[in-house]
Amino acid sequence: MIIAYSRVIGPVRIDCIIREAPSHRLAISEIPIESGAKITDHAYIEAKRLVLEIGDGAGAATFASLVRFQETRIPFTIVTGLYVYRNMLIAGLEAGRDWEWSRTLRSVIELQEAIIVSSGTAAPAVGESPSTALPGGLDALRAVTPSAALSAGFSVVDRAAGLIQRGDAAVRGVIAEQATSILRGAFRL
Repeated sequence: MIIAYSRVIGPVRIDCIIREAPSHRLAISEIPIESGAKITDHAYIEAKRLVLEIGDGAGAATFASLVRFQETRIPFTIVTGLYVYRNMLIAGLEAGRDWEWSRTLRSVIELQEAIIVSSGTAAPAVGESPSTALPGGLDALRAVTPSAALSAGFSVVDRAAGLIQRGDAAVRGVIAEQATSILRGAFRL
């Protein structure tokens, strides 16, 4: 029996999928407390995994194509009979050869989701060079330690003011003099 769906792994076409084994897991924290019981304070979704057992008549050529594609480390989407997996990478390739499979490729391919995030940086204060940046500034090696004193003044607004990119259009940020709340202005604080 063959599972019918898109038989493409990245740019490599496969003759048939023999077996499909998806894995979707939720990691649940367990913390022991004084009474010996375990409590849970959070959970997160782990990277999705998919194991495919494939067969292909082009043997060595297909295996070489899969290895070359794996080495590019380019995330791709794969459509299975159960789910559409996005941002997948080939984590492992195994191919065995014996007298039955001497002319064809029978391989196990392990795919894993790459959880892609982006990071941001804060611009340095006016006149500050990146090499002497304060914690939390552009090219800083340390994050700012949160405190009430740091958030009370206008220094945060001054660093955030300026040109900001929102979607496709650049807009101007808040001007420091206008950055007071209505209550602060009303009570002249």
